[in-house]
Amino acid sequence: MKNDLRNARKKANSHVPIKDWIESERPREALLKNGAETLSLSKLLAIILRTGSDGVSAEELGKRILNKYKSLRALDEAPLKN
Repeated sequence: MKNDLRNARKKANSHVPIKDWIESERPREALLKNGAETLSLSKLLAIILRTGSDGVSAEELGKRILNKYKSLRALDEAPLKN
């Protein structure tokens, strides 16, 4: 039982590359199909970032950046050292 729970937690926290997501959830495909105005800022930022980092998808990285800076304007105005 403990091993099952441990394995379930690992699986839930494991990184799944965007290319392995269902097509309708992928940022680029959603952009092409539905237009930029329908996408969340994190999906738009994921498209700009192109790739994630250290087991984090580009969309998750976009969410983290937006959580830190709160807006695209604040991100744009942030010093490069950040």
